[in-house]
Amino acid sequence: MMLLPLLLALGSFQEKGPDPKDALRTQWKPVTLALTDTPARDVLDQIFQQTGEKLRIADDWNPKPISVNFKNATFWEAVDEVCRLDGNLAFGERGRVGLVAGTPATPPTAYVGPLRFSIREVTRVREIHYPERKDRTEVFLHARWTSGYRPIRDPWPWPGAIEIVRAEDGRGRSLLPVVEVDTSFVRSAGGSPDGESTWLLRLQPLDRAENSIARLDLVWKTLQPDDIEGVVFDTPLQSEGVRRRTGDFSVTLESCKKDTKGGSMMELKLVLEADPSNLSPESRRSLEAIPLARRLLQEMEVDGASKWPYWTPAADPKNPLKVTLGTWLDGGAPPQSMKVYVARRMTLLPVPMSFSGIRVPEVGK
Repeated sequence: MMLLPLLLALGSFQEKGPDPKDALRTQWKPVTLALTDTPARDVLDQIFQQTGEKLRIADDWNPKPISVNFKNATFWEAVDEVCRLDGNLAFGERGRVGLVAGTPATPPTAYVGPLRFSIREVTRVREIHYPERKDRTEVFLHARWTSGYRPIRDPWPWPGAIEIVRAEDGRGRSLLPVVEVDTSFVRSAGGSPDGESTWLLRLQPLDRAENSIARLDLVWKTLQPDDIEGVVFDTPLQSEGVRRRTGDFSVTLESCKKDTKGGSMMELKLVLEADPSNLSPESRRSLEAIPLARRLLQEMEVDGASKWPYWTPAADPKNPLKVTLGTWLDGGAPPQSMKVYVARRMTLLPVPMSFSGIRVPEVGK
């Protein structure tokens, strides 16, 4: 789908919070590179060398000589510019990983440190269900991130939440509020492979004569762990009830046992709890703002091997400062050691993005 070029202005509308690049600075390496009449493949190799990143490149690509002058560019900015200058290299889509030979697309794009946000697709939806039709404009916002960045997938499985601040058509008419639909009825986005994710934004329908979204202001809100601690449980099958103190709360191994129904998986349950009598007012406000259920990170280690479980929270109705989180692990030999990671302190990082001139298919096309 053809999309007009982006007029991008990070911070073009007011949103409190630190500069996104500064906040994520430790999780990406900038590109500074000046080359003249150099084969595009050699340019990419130097970008990969500086950043420690790597992308698969199609064998049938015939690189051209290009000239670049990058100063503290992000990885995705640099790669996109190489694709644009070469003219015959593009990101693979629909399951095609890496870079492929072909004309590069120019979707509206925002660069945020280790992430690349782009408008992947826009569709008009006209329902035939009566009496409550929910016509709408669906915008697919896609994100890629570098291998060195480990986003917190909250809410699962998205790496953060997207808030729509402003959406207008060419005449300045608002496309808000968002359209709420039955998620069991429409296609939904978000389930994603490692390194990318997609949000489905549902705006009010455009008039038939309108063919673009003139302005779309978004805020990406992600959790940023500021103080991570590894909590170790040795011989976890024999360590039920063991409690570890970490900062203002504790982590207790409630249970770790084989599937009682005879399956090969192991069920793991952890309890995170804070004692309100020992909390300072500041610590209590922090735990209320970002509750304990979100302090347990998705990465863990079992016998030294990294795992990425999905934790299911179960709140304690009598104690808002206590939560039980459960998951299932691959079975096999009983584990000798297990390490989970918790964030003793976390902040909510808001990152503003603004897009303009987003093309929408004409009616009937």
